[in-house]
Amino acid sequence: MSLCKLRRPLVLALMLAGLSSSVLAVDGIILIDQNRALAGNVTAGDAPGFPVTISQPGSYEISGNLTVPNGVHGIEITASNVTRNLNGFTIAGPPGITLPPETVPPLPRSRAISVLAASNVTILNGTVTQTIDGIVFTGIADGHVERIRAINNVLRGILLLGNGTISDCVASNNQVGIQVAPTAQGPIRGSSLRNNDANNNASVGIAVECNGVSLTGNTGVGSPAGIRAEGDRNGCSFVNNFVTAVIQ
Repeated sequence: MSLCKLRRPLVLALMLAGLSSSVLAVDGIILIDQNRALAGNVTAGDAPGFPVTISQPGSYEISGNLTVPNGVHGIEITASNVTRNLNGFTIAGPPGITLPPETVPPLPRSRAISVLAASNVTILNGTVTQTIDGIVFTGIADGHVERIRAINNVLRGILLLGNGTISDCVASNNQVGIQVAPTAQGPIRGSSLRNNDANNNASVGIAVECNGVSLTGNTGVGSPAGIRAEGDRNGCSFVNNFVTAVIQ
């Protein structure tokens, strides 16, 4: 056998080993790590560094912890029909982060994940911590957060403006653990909060504006208000929630 034939498998193996973990996987899932975030071009229009901009539908997974500088978002999702799996990893801002001073115009407030998409975005399986707000949906129909730990964020752990589901999450040591509210254009009915632990937050465990919102199997202890329900209380359904503070 010639030397040339012997070298081909070795060369191919070295080429494959040198590929970034962020390449398109065989099953069509795009993987992102810190190096890929810093390199940019994850999707069209994604500049190097943070935020990582997701501008195309599809499935995206994190393959390592992401460390985000102060004053910027970690991930910004602008496309509908996106699934973002953190794969058990963490998106974290810098230790000791605080609210920026009040200025005109206001300074940016960092989010681990900022969702600007109109509909159908799912975020699951990981931790968001040490940002101003952990996860924020800004006016979405059909947003989903599953199995997320939102801990030690300055303001909100998870904020859903619009409608969707938040299930099996832990939100602790934030100002507000989980919040569901209408969009700037008005309410979108039908949100569901299930089996979340929103404990030991500085102000409120779970804050909702009642408009077809159901709360089932959630806990809210160790906060001044375990669950705060605003608006028409008949617009909220409460089943098997456990709180040690008054539902306001």
